[in-house]
Amino acid sequence: GLADVMARLGGCEVGRLRIGIGQPPEPIAAEDYVLGRFDAGEEAAIQPAIRTAADAVENWVFDGLVAVMDRYNASNENKPVEPATNGSTEPNGCDRNQGPDDGTEANV
Repeated sequence: GLADVMARLGGCEVGRLRIGIGQPPEPIAAEDYVLGRFDAGEEAAIQPAIRTAADAVENWVFDGLVAVMDRYNASNENKPVEPATNGSTEPNGCDRNQGPDDGTEANV
């Protein structure tokens, strides 16, 4: 999982792209919700996000992470990029739930 990737990279200050999924409906565990297959309605709903994520990855390659965050993260508008914090209980100080204001990810 993400904790293993961060451990192998030696820290959490790496770029990553996340697609928002909202809150899992009760009583489904978050892990089951994230790792489960899409039903027909969810499949149709996720397609625009997948296209946007693919565009973001291409922009990331050519324009860099900061440009992609500025373009795709609405919450980053007019906000300076700050380094990730280290006050986490995750391995290597990484918090897998850090939001877009940690300066290390583009959210689509």
